[in-house]
Amino acid sequence: MNKPKTLYPGMTAVHLGCMLGSPRHLALRRCGAAISRFAGRRVCSTMDQPEPITLRYFACQGRGQILRYMLFDSGRPFTDEIIGSEAEYNALPPGAMGICNYLPVYEGPDGSGGTMQLGQSKAITYHVAMLLGYTPATARESAKASEVFCLASEDVYSAILLGIWQTHMTGNPALVAAIPKMRQRLGNLETMLGARGALGASRPVDFSDFAALFAVDLIEQLFTPPAAASVLEPVPTVRGNAALLRQRSGVQAALERRCERMTGCPGEPEVVAAFREMEEKALEGAAGEYGGS
Repeated sequence: MNKPKTLYPGMTAVHLGCMLGSPRHLALRRCGAAISRFAGRRVCSTMDQPEPITLRYFACQGRGQILRYMLFDSGRPFTDEIIGSEAEYNALPPGAMGICNYLPVYEGPDGSGGTMQLGQSKAITYHVAMLLGYTPATARESAKASEVFCLASEDVYSAILLGIWQTHMTGNPALVAAIPKMRQRLGNLETMLGARGALGASRPVDFSDFAALFAVDLIEQLFTPPAAASVLEPVPTVRGNAALLRQRSGVQAALERRCERMTGCPGEPEVVAAFREMEEKALEGAAGEYGGS
């Protein structure tokens, strides 16, 4: 078994495109190279088991957290290879960042008896879900799961992750500006999940549930506890499903090892602190525009 090593993560703004997992954000790499230090992390490895998987990503939650939830929950052998500093990022060997030349990257079974490397966080999510049994059995339910996943990904947690970066780099309260639509988006997520039914014997866990869980996680990290409770109160199915997932031992293990930062943004603590000072005004705007409580 490989000996786990402690990493001391640092991240620069030039990694924003990789952090968000979308080519359209790569233009923002022109931004400065301010460096932040994170608490040390460990590489989690279960390489003594068969069919290992490697997930290569930065020392943050970002686009890697859903994948970590599924991998930990499944118990499948994997190595959580955390790139913890700019030096480590620059020292990655050719091909380590895949054909798209950014992270996350999956390396492991292709599901057909071979191995493969895969980039693009959504593509990795779909593949890992199929590999680990987190894809619904029917085409209809798979489509509905994808609908939930895309909504949670693009409309909820991407808005938070990108808002943190934009606020830091522009000085404008972009994160606050994104909140008025958050209640509406969570309401849509509640409707979608409610239509599919609560988790239980009639509907096993699939990849979309981990995406909804991450949306709840980010809201609870971003807002103060009373504000987070207010935002999540109107979405009982979203909250209930997240609570059920958090009871699973694999999800608990993933949460225990969760990176401290939501993003690799060096100014994240200051952005979150400033946001919390303005969150009451943001929530009032959300309630006024969208009828939230």
